[in-house]
Amino acid sequence: MIIDPKLKAYIRPLSENEYQALESSILADGCRDALVVWDGILIDGHNRYSICTKHELEFDTVEMAFKNIDEAKEWMLLNQLGRRNLSDYDRTVLALMLEDLYASRGKENMSKGGKKGLTTLSNLDSVNTRKEIAQLAGVSEGTVAKVKIIQEKGTPELSAAISSGAISINKAYSTIAPKPAAPKPAVTKKAAPKKVDPEEYTAEKFELDNAHNAIATLQQENQSLNDKLAVNSIDGSEEEKLSAEKIISDLRDQIVTLNKEIESIRANRDTYLTENSEMKKQIKYLQKQLKKGD
Repeated sequence: MIIDPKLKAYIRPLSENEYQALESSILADGCRDALVVWDGILIDGHNRYSICTKHELEFDTVEMAFKNIDEAKEWMLLNQLGRRNLSDYDRTVLALMLEDLYASRGKENMSKGGKKGLTTLSNLDSVNTRKEIAQLAGVSEGTVAKVKIIQEKGTPELSAAISSGAISINKAYSTIAPKPAAPKPAVTKKAAPKKVDPEEYTAEKFELDNAHNAIATLQQENQSLNDKLAVNSIDGSEEEKLSAEKIISDLRDQIVTLNKEIESIRANRDTYLTENSEMKKQIKYLQKQLKKGD
């Protein structure tokens, strides 16, 4: 079994607790999932392989066929994105790795005289927009921008803390976010408008996000005030008014909960679609192998 360090770098490292849980599971039930290899190179199952070799346990393998190492890397990243136990941060990091892979491929195509250069994610040539990365990771475009800055300016310890859920993406970003520049004195000559990269998450964008959050909070408080005014206008006893106020509050909470459940269902749907696509690819490959055997 060949372990390629470059390919292994595309596997999300497990935390100590995750590794111990996997080791306990394999010791109790054996290695239930086959390791995936390509021309003798391990591309999926590095942690399982480490545990099995450590304890001299048997394991199965399944062979995949790829045209080149970039196609293998792509499969590895998409395969991990299809797993349900990833945090928003981990999914975004993987999606950004795909962005780098596709961008590199697009530059190579251009150097060979390709007319399109960077193309869209739909034909798996390249991806260079925050919107496509956000859709792939199942997060907002703002989250993609924040994770990108965390990856560039944060420490490995900070990334591990976010991945484990010890700290949120927003909290981590706030510790390294660019601070707004001090206002410059007014000048008589009109300065030329500064060109701003639309993909860059600037300090102004950060402040705008904070303003939107503040507006949302004010809207919620205003809604709560309107509910109280409506209850006070009811012709009834204080006990009946309190009961009505509680009912309204409970209904508001249920709406918030349902909206969150809808978002979760949508995210799960996208995950299932990805898993289904990968399973179809594997089935197609296995069918080809069976025909070769016949």
